[in-house]
Amino acid sequence: MLIYTYIEAKKDLSKLLDKAKKNNDVFIQSEDSEMFALRFFSKKETAYNLPHTDLELSRDEIVSCIREVRERSS
Repeated sequence: MLIYTYIEAKKDLSKLLDKAKKNNDVFIQSEDSEMFALRFFSKKETAYNLPHTDLELSRDEIVSCIREVRERSS
């Protein structure tokens, strides 16, 4: 577990980000002793990692669909 002070974290954030990427967790302790966790998440691990889908819809078609759904729900 890596713990850095707020002053150390403020000085060299890029170093902490690299360490978080390698070690998964880095902790930053504030001056009033509160602890914060800095954690790396790869794109593969995110909850919204959805495949790109090009629906080839124009702006007007999208707006029209939104209006239609809103009309149905009111």
